[in-house]
Amino acid sequence: MTDHYPMRAKVGETVRLFFGVGGPNFPSSFHVIGAVFDRAHQFGSVTSPPIENLQSILVPPGLPISWNSFSMFQDGW
Repeated sequence: MTDHYPMRAKVGETVRLFFGVGGPNFPSSFHVIGAVFDRAHQFGSVTSPPIENLQSILVPPGLPISWNSFSMFQDGW
């Protein structure tokens, strides 16, 4: 995300994110400030049940994570 092309979402709007760590050795803990992930598919698997209602998720090196949606909260919530 940059100042020129910020991602914009309205409260209650569904957004899909894809994130991966190229590796080779260090994982990443992905977190969006002010958001709670409704569903996250760990390791990019859409056949396994998603993890639900989390604020951050560990992304191992060389593996993707996808989020079907997350909730953005208004200031003061």
